[in-house]
Amino acid sequence: MNLRAKVGGAVLVVLLVGSATSALWTRVGGVPDCVFGLDPLFPYETVCSQTLGGLWRSLALGLLGGAGACALALVLALVSRAGGGVVDAFVEKGAELFFSIPDVLVLISLAFVARAVQGGESVSLPWMAASLVAIGWAAPTRMVQNRLRSLDRLDFVTAARALGATEWRVLTRHLLPFAWDYVFAIFLLRVPAIILTESTISYLGFGLPLSEPSLGKYIGDHWRLLTGEDWLDVAPAWLLLVLVVVSFHWVGNGLLERAKKVSP
Repeated sequence: MNLRAKVGGAVLVVLLVGSATSALWTRVGGVPDCVFGLDPLFPYETVCSQTLGGLWRSLALGLLGGAGACALALVLALVSRAGGGVVDAFVEKGAELFFSIPDVLVLISLAFVARAVQGGESVSLPWMAASLVAIGWAAPTRMVQNRLRSLDRLDFVTAARALGATEWRVLTRHLLPFAWDYVFAIFLLRVPAIILTESTISYLGFGLPLSEPSLGKYIGDHWRLLTGEDWLDVAPAWLLLVLVVVSFHWVGNGLLERAKKVSP
């Protein structure tokens, strides 16, 4: 990997460890909880605890949504390639059609459905994760399909078919092993896209509850502070959101470049 990917990976490790252990090191006996003080909207919580809690939820949603979307994309791509021309074209056109619909509109619609089903004014974390999977499969499906098509032209694949290998065996034994790095890179690139999408929805007020904010929800609930003296209360959430998105992009792009250079 290049230098940017290594730096991004190091930042992600720090953020993941920090979010996982935030409950331990934000409340140490005899030591002030947070240099930013108490949260203006929740006086019984500190800015650090709220922001780090938002980081944990944003990372959880991004990783769950990205993993679910890429897993669904891989299954659809394999089935479409195994099914042949008609099935492959149907999945491809379906992904293109779904990809043309703005993610925000789909998530807002799902948020209204969640409110009707759950009988509340907010969306639960499991519902949000499932919604993010539902909107995130189209782009990875197209990318995995294209990767399998490029690998399908290799000589050893033609030889395997000539020896009588079934289409499913060609896919799972000859093509898939060379596509794993590519799929993992797509997963890393989907995580920041999902986090930004969820942040947009939460910022608009259709996301997680106020008491359990993600980074986007926290920024949306505190945006009025940006024009006042308390703007520093929102700065940590902005900084963490930028670090998460940029770091995942750096690592994902580095792995994607390496995966494209690897040839059987």
